[in-house]
Amino acid sequence: MDPFNQLVAIVFGTAVALALVGVKAYAIWAGRRASNLDARRIEELEGRVAELEERADFAERLLTEERHQGQIPSAADTPV
Repeated sequence: MDPFNQLVAIVFGTAVALALVGVKAYAIWAGRRASNLDARRIEELEGRVAELEERADFAERLLTEERHQGQIPSAADTPV
């Protein structure tokens, strides 16, 4: 094999190897980016659930206070 063909083979082989490494690096980057988006979405949903829990607790306290004041009849007193 003459030196020119060897040089072409080396350059081509190197280009293929770098392309494979680049594709793998991109796949890793894209996977991390997707997992970061998932983590942000989970964090957002956890915040919304916490807010809804606070609202439910507030509503329960309000209803309990009104029931104690006699504004709302107890469940035993209501006809079904």
